[in-house]
Amino acid sequence: MKADIEYPYKSLKERFFAEKKIYLISLFFVLIADGIGEIKFHLGSGIIILFPVFYAIILGV
Repeated sequence: MKADIEYPYKSLKERFFAEKKIYLISLFFVLIADGIGEIKFHLGSGIIILFPVFYAIILGV
């Protein structure tokens, strides 16, 4: 028996235009994070590296 699933959007194009604000904000966060680049901290004999994806997650929160 096949279940009838009702989707909130009729097409992918409709979904993209309805959620374009979210996509633009996330693109903005990614561009900022990429502009910052990697930050390296020397800690004793090791190195802590913060990658750009970390900044994008922090900005998104």
